[in-house]
Amino acid sequence: MRSIPINEAEEGMVIAHNVTSPSGQTLVSQGSLLTENIIKALIKRGVDRIDVEGGEEEVLVSFSEQEIQEAEKLCEEMVSKRFPQEITGRVMKKLFKSILHSEALSHLSHGR
Repeated sequence: MRSIPINEAEEGMVIAHNVTSPSGQTLVSQGSLLTENIIKALIKRGVDRIDVEGGEEEVLVSFSEQEIQEAEKLCEEMVSKRFPQEITGRVMKKLFKSILHSEALSHLSHGR
């Protein structure tokens, strides 16, 4: 997890913690995928920083070509069911990278 200025937010990033208004109202829920519209809405609401998944350093874990292909296929299937018209290729690549990063962290913490 890392905290970034809202003006550095990019479509496809994943929210690490709920983003709330000064009154405590949840504006964006943890786990949500950022879109350009969500980023614009947060800027309009005066949000300065957000917490997003991922860290500054990359975790390097070796995945087999078959594991990567299977994960990519599953990711595409799951995203197309939830976001049939909204996900661009660029967002899909970022989402897939985030999933691989999460899997790598899981493998490191539980042993592979």
